[in-house]
Amino acid sequence: MITIFFNYVFLTGLAIRLLAIVFALPLMQDNWFLPFVGTFLDQISFDPWSSFIKTGGDPLAYPYGPVMLLAHSIGAGLGLLIDTISNTSIFFAIGYKATLLVADICCFVLLDRIFPNKTNKILFLYWLSPIVIIAIYWTGQSDIIPISLFVLALYCVKNNQFKTAALWFGLAVGAKFSMGAGLPFFLLYLWKNKRLNKFFGAATATLLCVMAITHAVPLLSPGFQTMVISTPETNRMVGLSLSVGRGVEIYVAPLLFLLAVYFVWRLPRFSFELLMALLGVSFFVILLVTPAPINWYVWLLPFLVFHQLSAERQQIFFTQ
Repeated sequence: MITIFFNYVFLTGLAIRLLAIVFALPLMQDNWFLPFVGTFLDQISFDPWSSFIKTGGDPLAYPYGPVMLLAHSIGAGLGLLIDTISNTSIFFAIGYKATLLVADICCFVLLDRIFPNKTNKILFLYWLSPIVIIAIYWTGQSDIIPISLFVLALYCVKNNQFKTAALWFGLAVGAKFSMGAGLPFFLLYLWKNKRLNKFFGAATATLLCVMAITHAVPLLSPGFQTMVISTPETNRMVGLSLSVGRGVEIYVAPLLFLLAVYFVWRLPRFSFELLMALLGVSFFVILLVTPAPINWYVWLLPFLVFHQLSAERQQIFFTQ
């Protein structure tokens, strides 16, 4: 594993990321994310969303859950400490961005563990993918954090650590609600396989407990409801709608998603590989029928890598 980090392809991707961390100035981070995290670190609160709005902050500033805030606060907090000691003002933002880099590296390593002996392909398909570099480091999005938690959960699923997987799935949802789209498939994977359904109850209980802990206070927060639940990004999840007359509309994305869940429920059993494929199709459907911003494509990337690992070279070129 250590030798991967000395691979010239890895070092090339790392150099691109480090240059972006130092020199790129994503307006989204400067105008929204950093002020919110900075306010939280300055005034620690159990309800930072409401506190931020009360101080006159932009309600669009931070559409993320408490797990994401904790992750951001670690790197940004260390940067802020360095700024305080050295009397500078640059390390707060660099520390925030470094959190994204750590999550990015973790996601790469996990994909390498999930698909052993495919390191060279994963280096090109994931580590040099323009999707991550542009969405995370150029435009300043943070979706790599919940995705890395989601991939960690999938790694645990592959290794039959289902309670641990449920823990990481719950934390992924705690970082971003959208990750909840994968939970029905995980639970059905356990339920539909006779060898695994004995783990269904414990995994479900763990998942519910983690989600209750991470969302108990936020869901009662008016600020959280405004900044995280009632946002334009949440509305995008509904996506395309079809009018059937008399003011009745059918929303295509939820309908297709429910049909996918129903299809999986009708399967007698399915493998981990099919679980990966189904998750990829589900996220792809959401992207296909909604006005998806670029950060949503980061959700699809691990599953796109899974598909490409068995594809021909020409297919890999076109899907990149």
